[in-house]
Amino acid sequence: MVGMAQPTPYDKSANFAEDETNAVGGRSTVRTAALDAELDGVQVTLSQTLANLELIQRDDGALRDSTVRLHTLSPEVAALLAASGNGAIGPWVTATSYAIRDLVSFEGGSYLCGAAHTSGSFSADLNSGFWLPISSSEVQTVEFGSETKVSTAGQSIFDLEDGSYTLGTNSLRVFVDGFRLTRGVDYVETNSTRFTLLFALPSGRRVTYEYGRAVSTGLLSSQVSHTTTGGEVYALDDYLNEQPANVKWYGATGDGTTNDTAAINAAIAALNAGTVKRLYFPHGTYRVAGALTTITRAGATLLGDGKRQSVIYQTSSTDTLRFASTSPATTALGDITITGIGFDQQGASAPTAGVALTLTRVIRGYFDIDIRNVFAGLLMEGCGELHFVSTTITGAYSWSALATGSYLMRLAYHTASSTNNSEIYFNGFNLKGAGSFGAALYLSSGVIVEAVDGLFMANGHVGFSHNASLFINAQAVAGASIQNVEWTQVYFDGNGAGNTSTSLILVAGSTTPVAEHFKFDGCQFKNFDGNAFDCSLSTLRDLRVVNCEFSACGGSGLILTDQSEFTLASNLFKDLNGNASGTSAAIALTGSTKGVITGNQLLAATSAHSSGLSVNATCADLAITSNSFEGHTADMTVASGAARITFGRNRKIGSEPTVVAASTITLPVGYDEVEVTGNTGITTINTPIERHRVTLVFAGTPTVTDGSNLNLAGNFTATAGSTLTLMGYGGNWSEVARAAV
Repeated sequence: MVGMAQPTPYDKSANFAEDETNAVGGRSTVRTAALDAELDGVQVTLSQTLANLELIQRDDGALRDSTVRLHTLSPEVAALLAASGNGAIGPWVTATSYAIRDLVSFEGGSYLCGAAHTSGSFSADLNSGFWLPISSSEVQTVEFGSETKVSTAGQSIFDLEDGSYTLGTNSLRVFVDGFRLTRGVDYVETNSTRFTLLFALPSGRRVTYEYGRAVSTGLLSSQVSHTTTGGEVYALDDYLNEQPANVKWYGATGDGTTNDTAAINAAIAALNAGTVKRLYFPHGTYRVAGALTTITRAGATLLGDGKRQSVIYQTSSTDTLRFASTSPATTALGDITITGIGFDQQGASAPTAGVALTLTRVIRGYFDIDIRNVFAGLLMEGCGELHFVSTTITGAYSWSALATGSYLMRLAYHTASSTNNSEIYFNGFNLKGAGSFGAALYLSSGVIVEAVDGLFMANGHVGFSHNASLFINAQAVAGASIQNVEWTQVYFDGNGAGNTSTSLILVAGSTTPVAEHFKFDGCQFKNFDGNAFDCSLSTLRDLRVVNCEFSACGGSGLILTDQSEFTLASNLFKDLNGNASGTSAAIALTGSTKGVITGNQLLAATSAHSSGLSVNATCADLAITSNSFEGHTADMTVASGAARITFGRNRKIGSEPTVVAASTITLPVGYDEVEVTGNTGITTINTPIERHRVTLVFAGTPTVTDGSNLNLAGNFTATAGSTLTLMGYGGNWSEVARAAV
């Protein structure tokens, strides 16, 4: 049957009594007054019928929106809806156990259960967020408005400036940084122009409030009225998925004392089942004892009120939370968000095991988190496209001995799926192993990088660990690689607490995997009792260290062993060799080739280095130019056998490189010009560098004799200011040019 438009209203067009009085033609003899009274009664009844019909029928003949209520359904229809995916359907009853997705009616409104509970009073349950209004006739919309403010530190009271709302009617909605708060749980309605948060906000949070409209009226009816695949059940699912489920709905207290493990696991079960998409942790400390259920829901979001305000507090030496698909060997888990939540393992006192947060094959993630007092902070296995902002990870401060195997962050190869990590971004971070400078350091390692293609760390601090603050540890696993690693404006700090067992930065491991494209730009390497930077990974290609500072360390500044294709440019080395080692160097190269060392300042050490720049016999193809040296026993040393080493425009700070005239002299290595003082004749010049040109500038009047290893165009008798330019080749020096004053 096709519906029709609204019927034509009845309009009485004749008055028989008037016709009789006026002797209108064609009339018959009737009791006209009685007839008019009868027709007037017909018009009243018909008008009332039309008015009622308009309440339930649209102009197009269809049933009017928002007219079917739960109490109008027959038992058969209610049972059918329940069988299609909803729970119990019927009038709300107190002292009754309700499950998620139950539908009830109450005082003309329809409500969907958002959290399992036993009913008390309806108003209290509604304020607690247990019921989500689908439709309601309680609130009349009179106006609409919204305001946004930025919180000040400690602010909890907010006033409406341009409007008002009706208390207790759901006509006020409050959001903090885009996340909707729950009335009665997160805030209370103080009066018609004010509400009060139940926690204090830090400064800079965006608070938005909408008011003057009944958010319960037709909230879901417009969704339900649209045709969707599978019918209205899908519309209800969509709505539930967009509402953050408060973990307190599932029994969590957040009081810092009660064990909330089971309650949080119940909330995670709802998340994994697809009942909800987002879990909200209101301000509080959520104590857990043991590992939480793994989150396997793609698109899952965990929300809190701040990294120091909403904290998951682990009391056992065990893992805390893991994200992974149900089959990580074949399937990744996508689109994960954690924001405004902290993890703390201090409840385990001095933890001996356990990872606070494990991400296994997670792709496309955003994390604004803190992880504190941990044995192991963050483990990433085969992850990709992850972004971390303003992240702090700290080791436990309660250890009294080295916690072997502990670390702050580790990027590991996921063997089951043969997957490297990739495209990992950190911006603004503090990764440290102890609470304060000079404290004893018992965290084993800081950041461990084992497998990654694309790691970008910017604007942060890494340090305070017993061994390496950064350990790039290549793994002997087929398919594993470490490449495209960049550290920009990062402060690596050893804390100067007796850590001599290794280097601040250590690049080592298996020579099997691909390792290439490492860059450190604008970083500082300081306060470590061992060496600052030690790279011995022979398969590494393309290492760039530029605009960095190496200082206040006990050993050498930068050690490269068996490196190829590297650049050291515009770096500062100072106050090194605090342990007074007789073999230290600002830069030490062993077996390294195809390198450029340029524009560096190698300044005085705490105890003089044996060499500012040391090049051993197995090095080759190095360009050493425009560097500045100060206060070393020898500014540059190049062992015999080093091949194709070129120098240019290096300088000695505070004075000219100088040698005293003698029968046999040894020139300082690496300088284009050397001043010769004294008048003793010179017959031999030691340590020629292949194809190295040097100009001798004489302050006295020695004679340089042709012969021995000097191939001159005759003897050269110097005068003050005269010069002799020589080229080293084959163990000999050959004259290039001479100039007398």
